[in-house]
Amino acid sequence: MLSAGEPAQLRPLSLGELFDRAVTLYVRNAALFTLIALVVVLPLAVMNYFVSMQDSATFAQILAQVQHPGKGPPPVSGMGGGMTLMFGMLAVAIVLGAFAVVAIAAAVGELYRSGRAEFAPCYARALRRAGAILLALLCEIAVFTFVVFAGAFAMGLVFVAAFLLVRGSAALGVAAFIGALIIGVMWLVAMLLCYLAFAFAFNALGIEGIGAGAAIGRGFSRIFNRTELLRATLICAALIAMYAGLTAVSLGMSAVFETLHLRLLNVALSALISLVTTSFFGILFAVYYFDVRVRREGLDMQAQIESLQPTAAAS
Repeated sequence: MLSAGEPAQLRPLSLGELFDRAVTLYVRNAALFTLIALVVVLPLAVMNYFVSMQDSATFAQILAQVQHPGKGPPPVSGMGGGMTLMFGMLAVAIVLGAFAVVAIAAAVGELYRSGRAEFAPCYARALRRAGAILLALLCEIAVFTFVVFAGAFAMGLVFVAAFLLVRGSAALGVAAFIGALIIGVMWLVAMLLCYLAFAFAFNALGIEGIGAGAAIGRGFSRIFNRTELLRATLICAALIAMYAGLTAVSLGMSAVFETLHLRLLNVALSALISLVTTSFFGILFAVYYFDVRVRREGLDMQAQIESLQPTAAAS
């Protein structure tokens, strides 16, 4: 475990050490990373509260219409506003989340360099790269749109073939269904690896000071190679397990709070879990990013860390 204010040693890490270092950095600098994540979580929590109120009002309208046909208010009133808020939340989460990833990367870089980091310089670094961040976001949306539709199209073709083949041969039909499941798993893994590659790209924007195109290229080259692909897949699997566990806890507690009509506590719980996931996942992405660069670039990575000092001071 690192002591407070102690710079982390840049060396290749095992999978267990990656998670251990991320936890250590989070615990030792909880206030810093909570502040960084709060920039994302707070506006989302406020919007979530109004969405939950809108959903409750819409549900009450639908229930009144069912109980008293022709007398209750139309259930569609207000639904458009709720959808607008939901799309607004999604846009805010995507944009502010990208800036948080860059700020967290800058913070981890400062912690590696000197053992100390501050909120303002880290976000200042992210804001200076606003144009590149937004351009990378547009590329990310385009890539994921293509991957989603391409995967859905491939899955659809295989399932159609399975339905047709099962009529003539049960064995061929079963084989086609197994093929569809394999394609589905590969599709999920591909999306997760692309997500991790873009996380690396945002880290590169904050640390390396390069353009969006170069950052995306480096992000994908650092993940999609023979030496790193399996390791990246294992990290994605661990992230899924962690996220699924937190989601299960959140849904369970939310059901209890909704039953007791404690909407504010429900929103607060969601915000707290979001604070933890935003902070910890951002730290883990940064730790993994530095680890991959140390493995591939060695001493050049140390020079890159040292170059953070004048930039942070200028902020």
